[in-house]
Parts: sequence; C-alpha cells; structure tokens
Amino acid sequence: SSAASDVYKRQVNILASENSLFSSVFGPFDMLIQAGVFWNSLQKKQPTPYFEVDISSIDGSEIQGMAGAKFRPHRKISNDDKYDIVLIPSEGMNINPTSDSFKDRAEYIVKMHDNGSVIASICTGAFLVAFSGLLDKKTATTHWAFEHDFKSLYPEVKIDTKLLIADTGSVITAGGVSADQDLCMHMITRFCGHDIAIQTARCTLVNRTAREQSLYRTFAVERNHGLRDILKCQDFIDENLGDNLSIEGLSKLFSINRRTLSRRFKEATGHSLITVSYTHLRAHETPEH
Repeated sequence: SSAASDVYKRQVNILASENSLFSSVFGPFDMLIQAGVFWNSLQKKQPTPYFEVDISSIDGSEIQGMAGAKFRPHRKISNDDKYDIVLIPSEGMNINPTSDSFKDRAEYIVKMHDNGSVIASICTGAFLVAFSGLLDKKTATTHWAFEHDFKSLYPEVKIDTKLLIADTGSVITAGGVSADQDLCMHMITRFCGHDIAIQTARCTLVNRTAREQSLYRTFAVERNHGLRDILKCQDFIDENLGDNLSIEGLSKLFSINRRTLSRRFKEATGHSLITVSYTHLRAHETPEH
C-alpha cells in the first residue's frame, strides 16, 4: 500500500456560528489540512495528510461575520456525526449563552464528547465548552481579558489565563484568538508526533516554543471606584507602557504621599501599585523578544 494509505487521518469538525471570528475558523482549517502535505511537497514526496477537516454549523446555512463577510459551511451537524476532534472557534466579544444556537451547540459537543471526540476551543470559544459542563472541576484557559467574566459565569471551572494551552485529555482550551496556531501545533504534536510537528513548524513559520499569556497581559484593574486621582494614575500607567515607572515618580507626579498612594490604589483596585507598574512594563517589552 502507499505511504498515504498508512496514515490515520483524524476527522476534525470546526463548529462555526454566527459569532465566530473567521480567522479562528479558517486559520485552524488551513493549518491542519496541510500537516503532512506542505512539507512532503517541498521534499518532492507523496503527500500524507494527517487530518480531514469539515467546517459545520447548526443548520449548514450561510454564516455572516463581522463587516458583512459571509461563508457557507461544508455541512450541518448531525446526531450521527463521528469526529476525532470538534473545534470551537473564538466568538470574540459576542458571547450569548441565552441564544438557542449557543444551547444547541453545547448539547452537540456534549454528545460528541460522550462518543469519544476531543473537544478543543479557541479564545472565548471556552465559554461554550464551560456552559456545556465539560470543564467542571477542570483547568481551562481563555483570553486573559475575559477572566473575570468567565469566573463569574463558571466558578466551578479552574480558569488559569496565564496558560496559552490547557489540555485535560478530552478537552483542550487555548487563549487569545491568535492562539489558534499554538492550539494547532499542540494538536499536531499530540496526534501526529514530534517529527510532523517540527516539519509543520518549519514550513509554516510557526514558533513551537511554549508561550504564556502572562507575557501579553495587562492588568484589567477595577476602574469603577470613583476616585479621580487614582483613575488619573491608572490612565498615566496605561499611556506610558514600557516606561520604567516607579511609585516614587508617580507619587511626585500626582502630589500624593508614597504610602498614601500605595494604600489608596490597593483599596480602590484590589491590586498593589508596584505589581501593576511592573506588569505593564513587562507586557510591553517581552513579546518583542
């Protein structure tokens, strides 16, 4: 038999919806279908694809995304579906757990999970997975900016937004929307092996080095405290990312005693001023390296 026939092709379903960010639909689609294909072609070898990928929706009808762009999925979902992996794209900020579509998709992924599918999500796609109950008492991640909302809605989930990838075995969650590449590399490594992952990284120019969201995170600190001088201080910190901010310098700038400023900032925001200043500096500098 040919080399191509010896490769087990993982069946993947990318479950899109009206709120899906297209980059987290088509990015994984492109990345996964080229595994074993692009590299082999460059080496003048027979392609050996490792994944077959469908893009589906609840009813298979045309989906409209942001700015009016539209696409038509390959198919609609069915109770008879059999997939190795079901991937939930990011929904950006348009998360609506009260919608029928949200509930229908949650029911579907539970059914697929019960039938042996690995469920994976990108960015705020984790909200759907958490809603389904599949993340109860498990570690998960999502975009760091949605950590507070996630904890409020799903306190039973061990959310850790320092992680870019959280893999519990049957459920994999990935951080921000660009983490679709990290998720795909993680899945290629897990399901296809180290060598195929290295080949994929080389021909797609994707870095395989493990990252953390903490390198990109800025503190989403409380701003509804009504203290104008503390708000001015927060605005100054946000507007001067990368500057070597010090409590002494902020104290002089805003004419507030150092200890008083530190105490009032902590009381108002729940974070220490020195931690916020350092994190902003680090968030600005680290991703450049």
